[in-house]
Amino acid sequence: MSNQKIEPSKVTKPIQLVAAWLVGLVLVNGAFLGAAVGISEPVWLRGTLVIASVVNVPVFLLAIFMLQTKFRPQLQEDEYYSKYLDKSTSEYVVVSKDESILSAITEIKAELVTIIDDKSGKCNETPEILSIQAGGWSPHYKVALCDYLPDFESIRAELKKNNISINKIFGQSTTKNVPEFNHLSFSRDVNFRTKVAVLRILTKYNFDGYAYAVSNDVNPEEIYIGGFGYMNGGFFPINSELKALLDSDVEPSDLDYFEQKTEKIKP
Repeated sequence: MSNQKIEPSKVTKPIQLVAAWLVGLVLVNGAFLGAAVGISEPVWLRGTLVIASVVNVPVFLLAIFMLQTKFRPQLQEDEYYSKYLDKSTSEYVVVSKDESILSAITEIKAELVTIIDDKSGKCNETPEILSIQAGGWSPHYKVALCDYLPDFESIRAELKKNNISINKIFGQSTTKNVPEFNHLSFSRDVNFRTKVAVLRILTKYNFDGYAYAVSNDVNPEEIYIGGFGYMNGGFFPINSELKALLDSDVEPSDLDYFEQKTEKIKP
C-alpha cells in the first residue's frame, strides 16, 4: 500500500474524485485494521479501530448514493454538465477550452466572412448591412431574443421591420429568474458593421449595455438581445457618449477607443 499515491493534479473530473474516495477508503480502513492487529494494549483501542473501519463502509456507500441521486448531473462530463446548467438556469456556462483554439476559430470565421464579401464584389459593405437594406437577414449570424425584456414586443417588431430574423426566443419558458440587467451580447466573430447596425437599431430601447461572449454548441447564437449569463466580466454601458458615437460616421478604432476608456459595469 505504501507505493500507492493519489496525485491531485490528475484528478480532473468528478467521477475520478469518486474513485479517489474509494482508494482513500481502502487506505484508511487498511491503516485502521493494520494498527488494530499491531496494538495489544489497550484492548478498547483495538475495538475502536475495528469499529471505525466498519462504520466507514456504510458512510461511504451513503455518500455514493447521494451523489448518484441528488448530484448526478454534476458527475457527468463537463459538456453534459454545462448543458444541464444551461437548461436549468438559462445561464451561459463556458466549458474550459484552450483559449488559443477559440481565438483561432474566431479568426478563421472572420476571414471566411471577409472572403465571401470580396467574392460578392461588395467590399465596402458587409452582407449583413446589405441584407438589412435589401430585405433579408444574412444567415451568418443567429439572433436570440429574451421575452423578459420590458420592450419585448416593440423590439420584436423593430427587428422584423429591419428584416432581422430571430433564431430563438428564450426566457420565460426556461426560467423564472428575471434578468437584473437588460443588455446585448455579441459573439467575438460578429463583424464591426453588423454590430454597429444592431446597436443603432436597439439603443433607443432601455438597454443597460452590451458585452462580448464566445458562441458554442450549447448557445450557438452570435447575438443575444437580453441575455442571462454573459455578465461575469461586466458590460459596456450604453450611454450618451456611445449614442453620439453611433450617430456619427463611426469607425472600428472609434468603438475600440470607447471600450478602452470606458469602465465596465459589473453586477
